[in-house]
Amino acid sequence: MERLTPLEDWPGYAITPSGQVWSFKRKKWLSIFPWKKYYYGVKLCHQGKSQNQLVHTLVGRTFLPYIPGAMILHRDESLPAEEINHVSNLFIGNGRDNIKDAQAKGRLRAADNPKPRRQIGPRCRWFNTEEGRQRSRERAHKVRFWEHRWKE
Repeated sequence: MERLTPLEDWPGYAITPSGQVWSFKRKKWLSIFPWKKYYYGVKLCHQGKSQNQLVHTLVGRTFLPYIPGAMILHRDESLPAEEINHVSNLFIGNGRDNIKDAQAKGRLRAADNPKPRRQIGPRCRWFNTEEGRQRSRERAHKVRFWEHRWKE
């Protein structure tokens, strides 16, 4: 049996180094659900409000020497669900480390191969002219004028 460590920000819950979350109120293990590719989430409640939390973030903040503003990153995303959120598969980094990690693993395009930008359509080009902006202001004024009349 792995040791349970209480979650600081979520009273009534505890977590193991492998990412299992225990609810003291319900006296059971909470179910973990897939969330965006290799991430997993869990629903936690506090003062009647529920919120989804990423399991690897909870594990990292509990068992790693977390610095506020830092990111919890995975060493290997190809592990099965039971092992991906284990504390041994996580490390702390900043935004630059996250970008380098994503580029090294092929999840992010390098700067020399940027994603092509979307082209602006002809209608958008027309609105960017002075005539288009003026007509847009006139229409907005008419709508505001009539809305004001209906409220009286």
